[in-house]
Amino acid sequence: MDTIIQDFSENVSGKLEEFLKEIILRSDKDISELVEILKEELDKLGIKLCKWVIETADEVIKESSKRKKEWVVEQNDNPKTLMTKFGEVKYERTYYKSKGDKGYSHLVDDKLGISPHQRMDSSLEAKLVDLAAKTSYAKSGKEAVDNLKISDQTVMNKIRKLKRIENDILNEVEEKREVKCLYIEADEDHVSLQNGNKSVPKLVYVHEGIEELGDRNKLKNKYYFSGV
Repeated sequence: MDTIIQDFSENVSGKLEEFLKEIILRSDKDISELVEILKEELDKLGIKLCKWVIETADEVIKESSKRKKEWVVEQNDNPKTLMTKFGEVKYERTYYKSKGDKGYSHLVDDKLGISPHQRMDSSLEAKLVDLAAKTSYAKSGKEAVDNLKISDQTVMNKIRKLKRIENDILNEVEEKREVKCLYIEADEDHVSLQNGNKSVPKLVYVHEGIEELGDRNKLKNKYYFSGV
């Protein structure tokens, strides 16, 4: 990890020095340029750190006595790519076979809550759904992560995963509240499917208005409903 931090420090230092030189030589520099420089480098750092943490945890599990008692190595260096808010995290982990009746598993993925067919982390999924409530699916996919292009069909699939809200979830509310104003908004978008056809998914979101959080706004007590 020290090497990762050192590389990050050297890369950022070089770019910041160049930025400072341009401030002196030019009078039209914008603070947003500095923000973009830092964000790009921080995203790269985030990708490297995610990879390092996952692969280090995988090695710790591999060397543990508990693992050796219960699991045998089936395959080393099994690759996986996970889309995150930083970008694509590509890492390798170990595939195991249980000595008992637990089947096969990538143990480090299980520890981190990464399912076998998962290709996107849940925080990015939530961001896509939130963006899709305000703009088109295609635009949501482009805006979610700077260095990733997420298809409109992928956005639609994430929204369809919301399904319906079960009654037992709704019943968890301890008492009813009186809401001064309740907003119900609907949107739809034309999405090109992998089979060449087109679909028009619908998205309805219910909320109590907009609340300010620093420089950003968010919907208050929002619920999403979707269907095709």
